[in-house]
Amino acid sequence: MQSQGTGLYFPRLEKASSQMRIGLYCYEYAPEYRVGGRRWRLFADRLCAEGHDLLLRAKSPKSVTAPARPAPFANATWLPLPTQPRYPWLDNWFDQFTWRWRLGAIWSQATMKGNTLEEVRFLATTVRRIVREDLAKEQLHWIIVSLPPFHWAKVIAEEVRIHNARHPDRQRVRLMFDYRDAWSENALLLPELNAARRAVESRNEQAALQQADAVVCVNEQDLAVRQALWRRGGGQAKRAPHFAVIPNGVHLPSAPPKHLSAADKHTLSMLFAGWIYPPGQPIFTRFISALLDAWMQRHPSGNVRLCVAGTWPGALLQTLREMPDLHLDELGYITHDEVQSHLKTVDFAVSFVSDEVGHAVNTKILEAASHGTPLAVLTNEGAVSAFVRENGLGVVLPHNLSSGVTDLIDWKTQQRTTGPWTSLQGRHGLAANSDKLLDLLRQGS
Repeated sequence: MQSQGTGLYFPRLEKASSQMRIGLYCYEYAPEYRVGGRRWRLFADRLCAEGHDLLLRAKSPKSVTAPARPAPFANATWLPLPTQPRYPWLDNWFDQFTWRWRLGAIWSQATMKGNTLEEVRFLATTVRRIVREDLAKEQLHWIIVSLPPFHWAKVIAEEVRIHNARHPDRQRVRLMFDYRDAWSENALLLPELNAARRAVESRNEQAALQQADAVVCVNEQDLAVRQALWRRGGGQAKRAPHFAVIPNGVHLPSAPPKHLSAADKHTLSMLFAGWIYPPGQPIFTRFISALLDAWMQRHPSGNVRLCVAGTWPGALLQTLREMPDLHLDELGYITHDEVQSHLKTVDFAVSFVSDEVGHAVNTKILEAASHGTPLAVLTNEGAVSAFVRENGLGVVLPHNLSSGVTDLIDWKTQQRTTGPWTSLQGRHGLAANSDKLLDLLRQGS
């Protein structure tokens, strides 16, 4: 493996007739279950298979502890890029391992939800320096930025604009923003952000969009929001970027697979993978309580098993621990591959969808479908509920729990299977979505 410039590259196959050099800056890219990592882990595979060079700058995998080496990352190299003084142990940690995929690691605790001004400045300064060096040395055709955070996007957009203005004789570096999931579209609605912070982040996003050559969202409604935001920032007088919808996708078989559910007919097993936001927590606990009551009426000697993958609030976990007849399995922060293993064997995958993002099908739903695992989706009527019913993916439970609990138990008792996949394959198959991404990149090269 050959080092070039400031980063290490994914191995490239000699296949493409018009090879592109692509820089990907992703706030989440690690062997985890987070949607940003999943989306670009899969797209990166396809780009490299097509013969393109991919320079990846990603946040360090905080969930992976020594000496864990998930199979797809067996030989990756994480570069020891500068860290804040409060994390001096990271430099030693990075030096201990050699993993497979060529990744540049940007470590910061700065997030959209709880970062301090100091951390935001650190992140912006670090990213600016790295992007500037990459533009100077790597001869990139495209830079792709996975969003949010928006202050990150603004800094990268500024550096691309400055670089192109200083080097009119060179091929122009093009810039793509990828809103990796519906949460990205509603990040500014989080209650943790005050009004002043929302205003700042909104301006950062508008400023970044003005420099974009392409803007990708996971659904049509969110794309319309980005188009309106571009126009609001003064975009009418400029060349419009290429706006495109590329939904999240997974590897899907040609037909719904037969699911290997728990064999014990007296035990109902479920998996909830990921974070559940505060508005959904009381709804979730009411759902578990109602399910326990209904299940124990039918199976007095039975039990309900709930596996939780992720870091949940202590108060919520304690409430669940105290529920009689509930066997709680706290898996903690586990890798993407481990989540897939659990999905294959539980009776149901549980997902909570808030009204704010009820128009967008999340990746957890797609992954459960790819294993044939039935879903228990806590969502009000909208695009998600229609999608689940249309494709026979499981049971929809409204937030008020006026229906669905009995249907869930009947699904288990009657050993129903998922399907037919009426609209799943064409829209959310990974191959088709990867083709869309490649076409977009080729059009702008």
